[in-house]
Amino acid sequence: MAMGVAHAAAAAAARRWLNGIRTHASNPGEYSGAFGDVGTFIPLLLGLVVTCGLDFTAAVFFAGVFNIVTAFMFEVPMAVQPMKAIAAAAIAQSLPASQIYAAGILTSAVVGFLGITRLIDVVNWLVPESVVRGIQLGTGLSLAMKGIGYINNTNVWAEGSDNILMGIACLVLVLLLWERQTIPTALVLFVLGLGLAIYRNDRAIHFEFRFPGPVSLNSTDFQEGFTSMALPQIPLTTLNSVIAVCSLSNSLFPKTVAKPYQLALSVALMNLVVSWLGAMPMCHGASGLAAQYRFGARSNVAILFLGVVLCTAALALGNLPLVLFQSFPNSILGALLAVGGCELCLAARGGFAKKPSSARQQQPMVSSASSSENAETAENAENAFAIGEPESPAPAPPARVAVGQSDPPVFGDQHAFSVTIATAAGSLQISTFVGFLVGMSVHVLLYLGIHYRTVWSDLRQNVLPKVRLYFENLTGKQGTPTRAERGALLKSEDC
Repeated sequence: MAMGVAHAAAAAAARRWLNGIRTHASNPGEYSGAFGDVGTFIPLLLGLVVTCGLDFTAAVFFAGVFNIVTAFMFEVPMAVQPMKAIAAAAIAQSLPASQIYAAGILTSAVVGFLGITRLIDVVNWLVPESVVRGIQLGTGLSLAMKGIGYINNTNVWAEGSDNILMGIACLVLVLLLWERQTIPTALVLFVLGLGLAIYRNDRAIHFEFRFPGPVSLNSTDFQEGFTSMALPQIPLTTLNSVIAVCSLSNSLFPKTVAKPYQLALSVALMNLVVSWLGAMPMCHGASGLAAQYRFGARSNVAILFLGVVLCTAALALGNLPLVLFQSFPNSILGALLAVGGCELCLAARGGFAKKPSSARQQQPMVSSASSSENAETAENAENAFAIGEPESPAPAPPARVAVGQSDPPVFGDQHAFSVTIATAAGSLQISTFVGFLVGMSVHVLLYLGIHYRTVWSDLRQNVLPKVRLYFENLTGKQGTPTRAERGALLKSEDC
């Protein structure tokens, strides 16, 4: 009986998945959105390959596998991207590839533990939404600045095919086509970049078929990988790859709710299984989801398409992708990266769905008079272009903000606004982990500041008169008690 029910449920889920694929496969925005995050993927991939000796074939192939598996697990375009803290530390310090693999395994083990024990839900409840928005704002500004830096690093205004004017032209093109979802802007820019890379390339190209093999790791790799890369990556993965992604996904796709523990288990399984075969540490990312959504991705078709392209390129094209990506114009990469960062900043404005653990205890952000209005509002939120655009006016915030409670919309409350700005500043200037600590500290201090008035008033009116009378009686001091003291004494006698 139980087996029959399980088979029926599996068959229904498979039919729903196939119907979703058929429905969205004809949307050109899916194929444009698939390449919306290449501005993050390609620079980090090339840096790890060239600087750290990462196996290009294994990194690209398993990146494709991760995208395909994610497409089966989620019905939304859940972006898959490199672990940024690990990649940045490895590139900056020229760490060996074996330590990169070890850091990915350790990070995924911690995140997987939080997912299995459902402690990730506790983290999701404890972290206020304003801190999550601050993480997104800081990460978005960082990505946008990196994109502008790529354009500026061409160091020429109009000479050659890779120059500052090319980057400006790409940004202008994106702005002009901002509201035209039917035109695959990112795909156009990506194809343009590949064409220019082929034109600029002067290296020999050969084709070969090679499947990734196992890698050997020792205790030193795990020790160095943990201290140098895993420690800064764990809070980033927990916040930006699980909590922030969950919040952003539920805001963009309210009909398909993603839960934090599901994302945590997804990250853990992706890396723990195939990191031993040379896979680049990967996770989900709010910036990738924002960029892919911006360029038209509305379902898992975009992720599935990208996964097939990456697997095919890794197995069949030999060193062609590496050669072309090394010649890819920085101006076009910078434009793609800047747009993705700006979208993540827009997502931090507000309009997030309440977090699952606290939303059930609060009023919904979108109010309606009937179920039909609810359905229409959810559909409009899913199809909206402006990421983070408020769906409808939120209810008035409560007078007090409890620790762990979701905050009101960021620009409608001074508490949430201050926490968001403090978190973004710490993330942008130092690191995501420091930004998280700064944001939580500001949140707790403001919380104590709000309750300080109430506590002090209670102490002054009720507690201090009793203490005063106690010491007067103890010392034998005589005197006429004040009205407040007499009232406090009467209350104590009644008790």
